[in-house]
Amino acid sequence: PPRSTPKPSSAASDVYKRQKQAKKRQDSLLDALVKELEVELPKSLIDQEVRIIVEQTAQNFAQQGIDVKSMFTPELVKSLMESSKGEAEKKLRQKFALKALAKSEKIEVSDKEINSKLEQVEADIKLSNEKNIDENRLKEAITDDLLQEKLFVWLEDNNTVIEKPPEKARDQIKEKSSKKKTTKTNKEKKSSKTPKS
Repeated sequence: PPRSTPKPSSAASDVYKRQKQAKKRQDSLLDALVKELEVELPKSLIDQEVRIIVEQTAQNFAQQGIDVKSMFTPELVKSLMESSKGEAEKKLRQKFALKALAKSEKIEVSDKEINSKLEQVEADIKLSNEKNIDENRLKEAITDDLLQEKLFVWLEDNNTVIEKPPEKARDQIKEKSSKKKTTKTNKEKKSSKTPKS
């Protein structure tokens, strides 16, 4: 029998695919950047980031109409905090790496850019009738987002991360890899040894 669930329009699924690919691309660029930067994370910072993640989780549930107060027992909060440590560390390492990149490449966001984005966001907030918005935190978040956008543009232009390269790039990689042929032949010699019976 034919399925009753409607298929998403091809245009919508294309946009979703592109967003997913862009996110994957950003993650691989960030991972490469984080590897370049070895940093010791203070426990206080990790704990703070963990609290933010747990708060955001609670807010997401609240927006879905779930009674957070009765659901978020001390035991659940404790287990959420434990399970969020890895994510918190990853986020912090990414933040530090991006900050270091911004500093070294002198990438900044102008007040004009921040205020322009702030006006857009405030208009959206008015439409959604959302209250209790912390103006300073909002401005901080917008500044971070705009800076991150600029940093990703810089990473795209200057990156060395390769994912399924097009033909032209493949030729360049072949040239580079031909220099490493000696190590490859050594490995092949090792693997061609007859196994012991």
